[in-house]
Amino acid sequence: MFHVEMRSGIHLVREFNLSNERLWLDFLAPLMADRDFTVAGHDFTPRTTRLKVYEGPELRPDQIGMGRGWQSVERSASDVTERVLEQARRHTTQAEAGPAAAAAEPAAAAEPPAAAEPPAAADLVRERLIGCLAAGPISAQEILSIAAELMPHASHRERLEVAQHVAWGLLERELAQLTPSGK
Repeated sequence: MFHVEMRSGIHLVREFNLSNERLWLDFLAPLMADRDFTVAGHDFTPRTTRLKVYEGPELRPDQIGMGRGWQSVERSASDVTERVLEQARRHTTQAEAGPAAAAAEPAAAAEPPAAAEPPAAADLVRERLIGCLAAGPISAQEILSIAAELMPHASHRERLEVAQHVAWGLLERELAQLTPSGK
């Protein structure tokens, strides 16, 4: 589990018990995009934002309540801020360089997957799509919009391929079904 503190001026956001995906989507991806963003109703500018990331056991509600959350984190978790930010920077650099640069790296230099490694695009799209489907039917255009949002550096073709792969996978596992559009 990850626990995060983000500060910028008077703005402070602390989140506890984050999955790798939530850490990436809610904090690291917006920070690495180098554009102003909002988290928990607070505005942040990447160049003035300080981030702390701790990894440790999941905190129970009684460990978080009454303002004790961050003290509990500092006692029971390890500061992994530098490692997580380095992985996020490396991922962002590779994404900007494109798939050819990633393929050019020797296989021996590849590191084993570590915590806070950015989740694969298909996994992110699948999770978001499952969440949206829980609220009701969605259109193919909405699926493509989800892929575009979660894959900002990908080409339209890559987004389309991921959206198609995810949608068919959900249909095959009967986690989704096709319905008439009503038009």
